[in-house]
Amino acid sequence: MDVLHASEHHTPIPRHAGFSLIEAIIATGLLATLVVGVGQVFLVSSRAIHVARVRTLAAILAAQKMEQLRSLSWAHAPGGGLLSDLTTNLSAEPPTRDGPGLSPAPAGSLDTDMPSYVDYANAAGARTPTRAAAAFVRRWSVAPLASDPQNLLVLDVRVVTVGGGDARLTSIKARRP
Repeated sequence: MDVLHASEHHTPIPRHAGFSLIEAIIATGLLATLVVGVGQVFLVSSRAIHVARVRTLAAILAAQKMEQLRSLSWAHAPGGGLLSDLTTNLSAEPPTRDGPGLSPAPAGSLDTDMPSYVDYANAAGARTPTRAAAAFVRRWSVAPLASDPQNLLVLDVRVVTVGGGDARLTSIKARRP
């Protein structure tokens, strides 16, 4: 009768225990591919967030200028006269009394920088005195509506980003009674 001692008893090791070198290399390759894919998604989403931020800021800047234009006097005076703000300079910060107010803008004021119809903002949206430091160029136009030029104005604001995008708002302002 054979007697097995504890030291002589061997537990067989399965041939497939652990990973082979080839399996480890394949798993590492798959993991690297996954990490690169996630990195690409991160880069694309970061770019999309930046573009959305710039577009939002351009829209806010356009709305601010539109509110300034709409706040200028354009009404009927008691007794039948007309009240029109024709002196406010909205291109200055703060606005001054040496500008065109709601006077008709020169042709092309939405496409080129025209004095008194343009201002500049940096990347944070704060006003800057020169175009050199600007991330946004804000231009506006005031034009009488052809069907009723004494009582209706077309206000147009365009904010162009240095990167090439833009935001545009248009409104009609009616004389108040």
